[in-house]
Amino acid sequence: MHRFWTVFIDDKFWPALDAVSLGPTPDTRSQAADDTRAALQLLEEAFKDRSNGAAFFSSRDAAPGLLNLALGCFLPVLRACECVHGLSLIDASATPRLGGGSHRFAAHPATSRVLPGTDKVVQFTRFLQAKFGVDVSK
Repeated sequence: MHRFWTVFIDDKFWPALDAVSLGPTPDTRSQAADDTRAALQLLEEAFKDRSNGAAFFSSRDAAPGLLNLALGCFLPVLRACECVHGLSLIDASATPRLGGGSHRFAAHPATSRVLPGTDKVVQFTRFLQAKFGVDVSK
């Protein structure tokens, strides 16, 4: 099941999240935000089912596993996307398990020293938008 969800993250979640910032039109970006939230809702349910109440998907409290790594590598982009577009994609009401899990993942010693800061990813997102001519004035 963990391998299934890692493929889901790569094939469904990431393309939707990427399109929130880099979609060619405002309508495309709006739809991508909805698609991202839908994917996160499915991942919230997977977290509930896979974690057995533990801190991470892996049913362990001590360390993140494969599924946490697969999702966690996109957390800086997700947080930057929220900042750039004024969105709430992971929040306490809709995705409380993912919200808590994302904070635990980012704070874990194995990941905290390698994840880029939100400001750096925001800057890179704006660079990509300019490079690809994404009009975000609306």
